[in-house]
Amino acid sequence: MFADFVQDDSLRDDAIIIDEITRPLESEHNSDLEQQSESTTKQLEWYCNRCLGGQDSWWGVVAEILCKRHDKDLFRRLRLAPPCNPPVPFDAPYIQDDIRTLEKAIVFSNALASRYVWSQMLFRYTLPHGIAFLLSRSAQRRKDGMILLKQMVEAVVHAQDKPSQSKDLQEILADIGWADESLPIEIMALLMQSDYDPSCMELRRLAMRYYSGSSTTAHVLERCFAHLTDVFARHSKNKKGSPFAVWFYASCSPYTRKENSGMEQSLPTKSEWSKCMPLLCKGSKSIEAKLFNHSFKPSSTPLPSVHFPVSSTAIRKKKWRTCGPNGHYNSVAAMAYLLHDAPSDFANVDMAWAG
Repeated sequence: MFADFVQDDSLRDDAIIIDEITRPLESEHNSDLEQQSESTTKQLEWYCNRCLGGQDSWWGVVAEILCKRHDKDLFRRLRLAPPCNPPVPFDAPYIQDDIRTLEKAIVFSNALASRYVWSQMLFRYTLPHGIAFLLSRSAQRRKDGMILLKQMVEAVVHAQDKPSQSKDLQEILADIGWADESLPIEIMALLMQSDYDPSCMELRRLAMRYYSGSSTTAHVLERCFAHLTDVFARHSKNKKGSPFAVWFYASCSPYTRKENSGMEQSLPTKSEWSKCMPLLCKGSKSIEAKLFNHSFKPSSTPLPSVHFPVSSTAIRKKKWRTCGPNGHYNSVAAMAYLLHDAPSDFANVDMAWAG
């Protein structure tokens, strides 16, 4: 099968195009993984660069992807006809084949760069992601980042305060989505109260707490549970443990310590433990004993009841906003429209279309 694949000129050219044009994205991905595994300072710097989107971040990768279609190494690997003087006739069959190959490379690079741009603009044109630039130590970078953020907040407030909101403008605000959430609203209030000061310590402290908070669920919970499973598999034949043992090993897990998880542990003191022990002893009928004995049993632990819509009609009635990549793209596109049309008091809102 592989021999047939490499002997097919068209398939081989497609593989070369994919390999060459996606290489900047793959290199950036590997670099991001390395930086994410380093110190908190490096991670915060990465969040800041992603928000600002400079040449040393995703915007530079987009430029590299688009420049790949002009790369001589790509032409050589595709075995395109070299330049010559006098030029060969345009309608020569092998020249037409080269043009079709180059068209595929151009279309693919445009599509890849476009998708990558849309996926990254989320971290600049939405809140709370849009405050990551406040993590920068450079006063100039914070000042530059605040210019766009101020325009965004003023455009959103202008649209929300418009006395005669049209149905189209309401749809635009619904597509933005984040403007109705509590944390973005608090951020907008802080921005206005500070007069959009890029050096406001309260705003910078909020950005720091947002981006240097706890680790991922996979790290804090899944790895902790895997740690418990491993402990009981080695120490107990039936691979089970009492609630006391489970609590003990969970609190001693290396994944829940503050230096790894980013969260403060709430462990009982000696006096608190002595006070609770009689209430939790075997045979006790106290409320504490009942809660403790059910603490590690998901089947008997009551969960909050939340009504989730099951049909598209129910979603529209409840005004639930669709999530996922398309929802983020619509949010960014709607924000870009507000920025563009705010000076004309949204006169072109009937022509806004999230395509």
